Amino acid sequence: MPPDDVQRALAVSPGFRLRYHLLLVEAMERAAGARGIPLRRLLVAHSGETRPTDPVLGKLHAECAARGDACFDSARVIPAAEAARFTFPNDLHWNREGHRRIGEALADLLERDPALRRVRTSRPP
Repeated sequence: MPPDDVQRALAVSPGFRLRYHLLLVEAMERAAGARGIPLRRLLVAHSGETRPTDPVLGKLHAECAARGDACFDSARVIPAAEAARFTFPNDLHWNREGHRRIGEALADLLERDPALRRVRTSRPP
């Protein structure tokens, strides 16, 4: 599919956005798996929203939850009720406190991940 057609489809079709996202993730998983590297994902939710009105984001949250610790959903760390404390007042991006909270939670998860521990301690041939 030509790049311009992909951009148009991404702009107008939630279903295409979801399929395209999953296709890219599957390609990354295959490439990483072929090299023996475990892939972990970070899903960044808008202001901690776990049930967004965008059906694509809702499906991404569900897909992330189904993958357990292989997918880190920021909404589990910054719930919607607390989002104002961790984002800029007129912007959905995390502020310093939000980055700190996500970073600490993500670091804790990665340190506990046994698959990553094996990668970290192995030496290249």
